[in-house]
Parts: sequence; structure tokens; C-alpha cells
Amino acid sequence: MKDLIKTASILDKIFHILHIATMVGAITCLVGLGIIAVGVVFDLPPHMIGTGFQNADLGNMTISVAEEQMPAFSVILGKIAVEIALTLLCLLIARKMVATIREILVPMKTGEPFHTSVSENLKKLAIHTCIIGVAMNVKDILSNSLTVMAYNLANVMVNDQITHISITNVFDLSFLFIAGILLLLSYVFRYGEELQQLSDETV
Repeated sequence: MKDLIKTASILDKIFHILHIATMVGAITCLVGLGIIAVGVVFDLPPHMIGTGFQNADLGNMTISVAEEQMPAFSVILGKIAVEIALTLLCLLIARKMVATIREILVPMKTGEPFHTSVSENLKKLAIHTCIIGVAMNVKDILSNSLTVMAYNLANVMVNDQITHISITNVFDLSFLFIAGILLLLSYVFRYGEELQQLSDETV
């Protein structure tokens, strides 16, 4: 039991740091959106907002586009704004997940692994895992699609050697496996809670 309490306390400190990190990331995204909004309202030149606008990112591949092939700056800003907004959404969900994990660790720090709140919080964590899994997939798919459309990459990259380009978006369902494990654990802990309750009533 002492090992459980010690481990739970260490994990709680780690997730406390992650909780702060997600908030810092969310604030950074809000600042980025604010800069884009100011740039649009005051029609600021690109160099006053950021750099690297000629780079089109497609997953692990980055393509540098010639200046004459660059889309309108407003289109680039719109694309970046959508990506930042989706990143902000994912960070807020992640922050909620971290908070839920810390709630699970609270009774464990006092040596009560089968407290009634644990199974419920594991269920919540499974639901949050599904939500963030969908959000991250949507973020990746939208990001790639917007990049292809904004930079017109299909036409830019087609030449005598390359006759056709197609982008295949893959919806990663691995988050369902993690959510399933968390849901199964919630039932295990629920059963443990019932056994603990019966033991307390017997005593």
C-alpha cells in the first residue's frame, strides 16, 4: 500500500506539470489567433506576423513553394487560424483528461484505490480519449486538405515526370483501443468497489 501511495503521489506531480503545460500551450494558441486577428484587421505585411509562409507542411514532408506560386496571404492566414483553433481544442481536451487522471490519483494517494470516484473517472477518461482521438484525426485531415487547396499543390507538383497526385487521408482508430481498455478498467474498479463495500459491511 505504501508503494501505491508513493507512486500515486509521484504521478500526481508529473500530471500537475502536464496540466500547467497544456494551459501554457492553450494560451500560446490564443496569442497566435490574436496575432492573426490583428494582422487581418490592420492588414499587416507578412513579415510582421511571422515567417515560413512559403512552406507547405504535409505530415512529415515540407514543401517550399516559389514566391510566384504563393496563394493570397489571407488564404494562408485562414488556413493557419483553422489549424491553431483545432490545436487549441485538442489542448483543452487534453487538459481535461489530465485533470481527470489527477482525480483518479486523489484517492490512491490516501491508499483508497477502490474509492467510488475511480471507476466513474475512468469512464470519463475513456470518453475524453474518444473525443480527443476524433479531434486529432479531424485536425490532421483538415490540415492536409487545407494545405493542398491553399497552395494548389496538385497543379504545382504535376509535371512531365509526375502525371497525377492524390492525397489519402487515414483515420487512425487506435484511440478506440485505449478507450476500450480504460472502459474495461472502470468495470474492474467498479467490481473492486463492490467487494470493498461488502467487506466493510461484513466488518
